[in-house]
Amino acid sequence: SGYPAVAGYDLVTGWGSPDGSSLINALAGTVSPTFTLSTGVCCVTVKQGSSGLGWITVNRMNGFTGRVSLSASGLPGGVTVTFNPASVWGTSTLTFTASSSAYVETVPVTITGVDSSKETATIWLTITK
Repeated sequence: SGYPAVAGYDLVTGWGSPDGSSLINALAGTVSPTFTLSTGVCCVTVKQGSSGLGWITVNRMNGFTGRVSLSASGLPGGVTVTFNPASVWGTSTLTFTASSSAYVETVPVTITGVDSSKETATIWLTITK
């Protein structure tokens, strides 16, 4: 009869020793290695028939060690972008090249980075005459 003694902590009586590390892990959840992207400039202006530069940086978080593959979407007609390098763990230079017939406009260009997860950043691109 009576209360059997077992390892652990009894919330009702307060007797025993709580497992602090398990409690912290349960409350905090697991943290996965990941990354964010940040732009070196908010805006790039390119004249028709020429090029302009931008930068994108991979910010490592929680022990992330991978290389991130970069791509762009939302480019106006007649504009291309190249990344140097295209797979990066630090900073990549973006070269926006506008043909002489590229559309004259200002658009948000979405830069996407992919590894085990996917992140995006935006650079505003203005094409002028």
